[in-house]
Amino acid sequence: MAGVFATAELTTPQFTVTLEDSEGGTVLGEGTYRHGSTVTLEASSELGYVFSCWTDGGDMLSCENPYTFIAEEDRVIEPVFTAASFSLSLSSNMDGGMVSGDGVYPAGASAALSVDVNDGYVFNGWYCDGDLISPCPVISYTVTGDSEIRLEYGILHDASFTVTGISAGAPCTLLAEPVYDIGISKRTWTVKDLVTERTVYSSTSDGSLRYQMASGSALKISHRVEYTDGQRSTASEEVIVDGITVKTFEWRYQQGIGSGDYNDRSGKIDLHLSFSWYYGYVTDDVPRSGAGAKNSVDRYVTDTDPCIADLARQLCRLTGDMSDLERINCTLKFVQSIEYRYDKDSEGAARGDSEYWKYPAETLWEMHGDCEDHAMLFSALLRAMDYDDVLLKVHCYKDGRFAGAHMATGVNVEGATGTFYSVDGKDYYYCETTADAGKNLISSANVGYIPEEYRIMGTY
Repeated sequence: MAGVFATAELTTPQFTVTLEDSEGGTVLGEGTYRHGSTVTLEASSELGYVFSCWTDGGDMLSCENPYTFIAEEDRVIEPVFTAASFSLSLSSNMDGGMVSGDGVYPAGASAALSVDVNDGYVFNGWYCDGDLISPCPVISYTVTGDSEIRLEYGILHDASFTVTGISAGAPCTLLAEPVYDIGISKRTWTVKDLVTERTVYSSTSDGSLRYQMASGSALKISHRVEYTDGQRSTASEEVIVDGITVKTFEWRYQQGIGSGDYNDRSGKIDLHLSFSWYYGYVTDDVPRSGAGAKNSVDRYVTDTDPCIADLARQLCRLTGDMSDLERINCTLKFVQSIEYRYDKDSEGAARGDSEYWKYPAETLWEMHGDCEDHAMLFSALLRAMDYDDVLLKVHCYKDGRFAGAHMATGVNVEGATGTFYSVDGKDYYYCETTADAGKNLISSANVGYIPEEYRIMGTY
């Protein structure tokens, strides 16, 4: 009897893994799996979200991603995504300002970043991973992940300063204070006299400058700064401080021209002069040498100036009991008493001028001058007294040879004797304003006197 065989087909169970939709991302791994096989689920978050965990029926399964398990039954699994938030931190290379905008932001949010830069610094920009984001102090930054933004500052290279104490007038103390005091390795203060162009003060200081002024002056204050980053900066300010200075003039003169060489009287006048009056003439744009100066003689003879007019009145009061000739001779001796000094040795030379014509105001203030300065001062005083005068061109000779040009004054006055020069029928008597005679007891350099080997060539 033939045998009968029966066969049975065994089937492996299959299970379904279902993934529920979840806002914020997508997942891979849904499908049908054989019993005992490995299931791998992988979640990908969208912009603005991060994967949180896997759940089954509300129960958390795992926070791993990808997530692996063995298929043993049907499963309904839900991925959970949450809104992302990122940390934004701010740092800087130096303490150069007040910043705002750091914190925790939702993904994709715009962070408002701003910096209020401190005095003495400059803002160079916002940087991330070494790359410049923006040089602007206020920006909007989109947060897409944890970020550290670095602010880069630099030292402000500005040596500017303020000066106080000017309005009080001299005597006073000037205080120069730096506006900025950041990153400085060395500073130097320098004070230059604007009239003489000479440096009158220089000092290396850690801070402000205090400068004592005994009298009115025009100064240029300079502030030179060296910084810790190797850079340098210089700032300057011109400062004019007014003040009254008393100039005392003493001289000898004659009561009567007929008394010979004997100067039997002495005079003394105190002039109260303001620096601003003097400096106004120093800075005037009149030509100071050459043909330009010679063509501007009328500008130099400032007989209408209030101080010149006041000096003329004082001289008239002093000589109230004298004749016109005696008054003019006294005024001549006053001018002669002012020190003779070559241009090369005067304030003008300090400014680089080998020839420098002065206004009468400059001659009185500085109390010295050369031939044209004396002559134009004398001319201004004569005209302020309402006398008629001319300025004379003179040639000087030595041993018969021409030695140089000279300027003197000629005055038309009754009773004069000696050397004169005629212009339009009027005789103008020579006055040697530079004679070293104004302080001498014995002197013959009166109206009409001319030194030997001086020759009048004409008038200006």
